[in-house]
This record gives sequence, structure tokens and C-alpha cells, in this order.
Amino acid sequence: MGEDVLRVAGNQCVEPRAERVGSNVEHYGAAITRAVAYDFAKNRMAWVAALPRPLLLFISLAEILGALGLLLPGLTGVAPPLTSAAAVGLGIIQALAFRFHMSRHEPRNASANLGLLALLVVVALGRSVVSP
Repeated sequence: MGEDVLRVAGNQCVEPRAERVGSNVEHYGAAITRAVAYDFAKNRMAWVAALPRPLLLFISLAEILGALGLLLPGLTGVAPPLTSAAAVGLGIIQALAFRFHMSRHEPRNASANLGLLALLVVVALGRSVVSP
């Protein structure tokens, strides 16, 4: 209960759902902050001021919807293929964010984007190839 079981080459790998949900909520909570508290986010994250507000709102909304697309199909059992589609969409956002942060010489943010991109690739492949 509360776990997803992935079967890879006959072996079972149990992925606790609660841990996956927690890490997604922590990261994409920043998207909610950027969307609803622009001035606060601008003071806390220097790169926020470098983007036009409409673009920032679009990115924030895309991340929020993508996070829901990662979580809800697994939690509800409805439309599981949406998980891999959401992972691909979020992966594109992370790849573009990596390029943006590298152009601003922000290696800490860029490395976080690469880490998230790697996790999203695993999710996309896992949900579309390994355990559809």
C-alpha cells in the first residue's frame, strides 16, 4: 500500500510513493511561489527579475501542471500514460532552464536543473518502456 512496484528483468524494485510525492512538492512549490508572489520570488531568486513576468507565469503554470501530471495518474490510476508525457514536458523545461542558468553563470541552479532532468528521463523511460 502506498508503493509502486517496477519490474525490471524479473526483479522487483519498490518505489515508495510518499517519498516521490514529497520531492515533487518541494521543487514545484517554488513554481507556485513565483506564480502568486512575484515580488517575494524576485527578492529571493535573482534570476526571476531577468524574465518578463508573463513568461515567468507561463513557466510556473507549466511546471505546476507538469507536477500534477506526474502525481495524479499514479495516485488515481486514471490515464497512466500522462505520467511519461508530463515527465517529457518537464524535462524540456529543465533543459531550457539549464541553458538559461548557464548563460547567467549560475552553476548551482544549472546543476539542480540537470539533476531534475536526469530524474525526469528515468520517470519517462520507466513509465513508457519499463513499466507502461
